[in-house]
Amino acid sequence: MYHFIVKKIIKQGFRDLSAGDYEAVLKRFARDIHFVFEGQHALGSELHSLDAVRLWFQRVLRIFPGLKFNVVQIVVSGWPWNTVVVSRLQVNAVLKNGQPYQNSLIQIVRLRWGRVVDDYLLENIQKLSAALAQQAQSGIDEAVATPICD
Repeated sequence: MYHFIVKKIIKQGFRDLSAGDYEAVLKRFARDIHFVFEGQHALGSELHSLDAVRLWFQRVLRIFPGLKFNVVQIVVSGWPWNTVVVSRLQVNAVLKNGQPYQNSLIQIVRLRWGRVVDDYLLENIQKLSAALAQQAQSGIDEAVATPICD
């Protein structure tokens, strides 16, 4: 039953993000968050504060307005004091030039008593890099900005 509830919460988080409501997601993060988005690009970061993660979400939504998350699979393991959730997702957006952006994303989250303490994200870097370059060519300078850090 616990794993079923966690899956529902994770799915709701992706619905919230697809609606642009990252604040709803941040409410589930622990104050001592460890957040990693792999890669050497504008979204690549290793963050340790809610304020920095908030800035990251804001950047993502400025670079990819209308970004949608489609859950492919969620696997939950563990107990309330140490739960691991692995999510496989498809992300979709329309680039500023009108071209579709589609990519695969893997998220590994560790929860402690319902709070996200670790959030690790890995997206197909080749597709992401090409989309970031295209957004920059279309005038979204932040797509090639230095990573956010705290």
